[in-house]
Amino acid sequence: MQEHLPVDFKAALIKGKNNYICPKRLKIAYENAYSLFENDEIKLLDKLYSWSKNTIDGTLSDIPFQVIPNVWSSVCAERGICTNKTCGGIEDTECFYAKAKYRISQADVVVVNHHLFFTLFAGVKDVDDEGYLYKNDFVIFDEAHTLETVAAEHIVPAISREMIKYHLLRLYNERKKKGFLVSFPFLHVIPVIQNLLEVNQYFFQNIKRELFHYRNKDEKKLALRITEKNIVKDSSATNNS
Repeated sequence: MQEHLPVDFKAALIKGKNNYICPKRLKIAYENAYSLFENDEIKLLDKLYSWSKNTIDGTLSDIPFQVIPNVWSSVCAERGICTNKTCGGIEDTECFYAKAKYRISQADVVVVNHHLFFTLFAGVKDVDDEGYLYKNDFVIFDEAHTLETVAAEHIVPAISREMIKYHLLRLYNERKKKGFLVSFPFLHVIPVIQNLLEVNQYFFQNIKRELFHYRNKDEKKLALRITEKNIVKDSSATNNS
């Protein structure tokens, strides 16, 4: 478009935060590699560290080798962890996401995918300003037939047994003797992690039993919509943790 239109404009692309590597988290992971990762993951971490010194984009799609999700989740930028305060000003920051945000602030045309659009749209506060994400803007959607599905994913929060289990095992994995808590002195927290893993398993088993054994006579059905509250007893109500 810049080559063919008789209009001068700046365009910039930004991706979801988790697509960018975080130099600070990468450094922490690198320094604690042997307490967090297996040998093959440590080798991958070495490759990521070398790649991070030369990349301009700093995003997952720019990496010329396959990345294990467990390693990437430990080194990518995350909401709540990576902030303007932790990353510093644009003049001296190493944060790839902060640099991308600065580029779109200077751009006339911003390119985002559908998922990121609705992530950003959820954070829009000032409804009096005309525009969707920025004042006086307008939006052009490509592949608009997918909008309803993507929007629904961002409107309705979701959680699963495996999601909770994954994050608990990142804190401490009893079988591998690895995790973030290994590097800290308060190891009395580790039994709590083990207990929460059991509570998590028990809670979702109860949901499955209630919905698919007692209520659902059609055993072929894999999903049900429910509207009532407290369909199973809250596991934490009878647990000291």
